[in-house]
Amino acid sequence: DELDGDRMPPVFNEKHEVRLYRPDTWEIVKQVSLKPLEAGIAVKSMVVDVYKMSSAPQQTQGRNDEGAPSLFASSVKLRPKNMLVVGTGYLKGEDCNTRGRLLMFEISKQEGYTEGGAFKAYQMQLIAEKELKGAVSAVASLQGYVVAGVGPKVEVYKLVEDEIVCCSFSFAHLFCVSIATMKHYVLAADMFKSVSFMYWRDRNKSLNFLARDYEPLVVYASEFLVHGEDVSIIASDDNGNLSLFNLVEPSTPDSRGGSRLMVYGGLHLGSRINSLLRVGIPLPPSAPPAPQHALFFATIDGGFGAVIPVDAASFRRLGPAAPRLVGAATGARYTGVNPREYRSFRAQTEGHQMFGKRLIDGQLLEEFEGLDGAKRREMARQMQVSPEEFSGQLKHLHRVLMRF
Repeated sequence: DELDGDRMPPVFNEKHEVRLYRPDTWEIVKQVSLKPLEAGIAVKSMVVDVYKMSSAPQQTQGRNDEGAPSLFASSVKLRPKNMLVVGTGYLKGEDCNTRGRLLMFEISKQEGYTEGGAFKAYQMQLIAEKELKGAVSAVASLQGYVVAGVGPKVEVYKLVEDEIVCCSFSFAHLFCVSIATMKHYVLAADMFKSVSFMYWRDRNKSLNFLARDYEPLVVYASEFLVHGEDVSIIASDDNGNLSLFNLVEPSTPDSRGGSRLMVYGGLHLGSRINSLLRVGIPLPPSAPPAPQHALFFATIDGGFGAVIPVDAASFRRLGPAAPRLVGAATGARYTGVNPREYRSFRAQTEGHQMFGKRLIDGQLLEEFEGLDGAKRREMARQMQVSPEEFSGQLKHLHRVLMRF
């Protein structure tokens, strides 16, 4: 006998939404449902420039239509808008081509007064959308444009009235998992082919290659690390490592004419970092007005930490302390591991090259405060600094972390 329809188990389908919450009460202001089998992959709030199409150019007599300039190419910039950019992908299985959408929502806030007092109202409206031939795995802001990772490509889009137009693209090898931007520079991370460094030229709307890491690396996230005029690149991989890359002069050996991002530091965390956030460091009034940013990161197992840049003088004081603290500290360590071995970089290939050690374990440096007075003075004497000066450097790192 056939089973009764009431006895059949229910069938559930996943449904994904984009929700806007109030920042004070966490009430849902608006929710937008995505299409069936569509899931949100990347989301970011940014400022996007809005363009308007100029009037149609007059056709030259005797000239073919193929030579006529595009209306989108001759668009005129109007004003910037606060947008919520969402990248999606369709989950239809391995036997179907991967597709996705790029959505742009305008976020606005209205303030007014009623009999009950002042009020604030938030709105979210879908301005434009575009179907793409690939899942949108990453989005970022680029000088008023939107740069997105679509499968193996990095594409740059602009908003012309209510239509999203592609301006330029560049290949990121296999699959782009992370995109970071700083001014006109773009950093793209690939699932298996490490990181690529590119430059956006607005004059001719082109995305130009500058350098990349030629070693295979399964990257989870990447971001710029800024300290004054010095800029480095931080990347996390599937082995729980943090890598520090630098762009060097073309005359540097092994730099392939300056087109290679060289590894100048590596540290093993034991957890996979899937998110990096660049935050400005508040400076004292006496400090020079140079930009300094810290990188806060989150791991897939619930961890939280930061990468804090220091100047060369501070690095020379903190760097020699780490190996001395391995054997000097007498307190119990987490799980009883040896910091020298546990923090050693876990390379994915045997021929991995590291040209420097510019990453220091801050958790190991904190053990300096747990030493007795005699050991602290002896260690400070070996490093040719005073205990108060060394403790001041650690307090500066704690002040940055206290931001959260």
